Amino acid sequence: PGLAKETDLHARLLAVLHAKLEVIEPFHRFSGLLFNTAADPKSPLNPFGEESTEARDAGIALMAQVMEGSDLRIPSDIQERLPELLWLYSMGIVLYWIHDESEGRARTHRLVEHSSDLVVRIIKLLSNPLLRPLRKSALKMLDDLQ
Repeated sequence: PGLAKETDLHARLLAVLHAKLEVIEPFHRFSGLLFNTAADPKSPLNPFGEESTEARDAGIALMAQVMEGSDLRIPSDIQERLPELLWLYSMGIVLYWIHDESEGRARTHRLVEHSSDLVVRIIKLLSNPLLRPLRKSALKMLDDLQ
């Protein structure tokens, strides 16, 4: 629902991240156990493994929706890669959430507030034509790592 109302990239990203945290909150008690299994590169629950392709692709597609409904103009060379990078960012948030013992995961929600603003500022900064060589280098590095 947050995506239907907003065109601001930061607001859209916040809506999705907070919704994700809301959905997974009831499972916090078991998240550490699940993480132990999912962290194993050979586990079918590993989010980077072949068995998780469908779930990973759905997460990346959601981040593509976050971007596509935004009024922010994003250069085509990074627009293609941003959904995956935003999904990786969201996975980092989940990892932090797993270890967050604060009341109502308040620390994780603060992390989302601060880091999402930073992520959007970086995207805007990378949209500057003068930083095209930096974008190309970063994209080459990502290609090499895949």
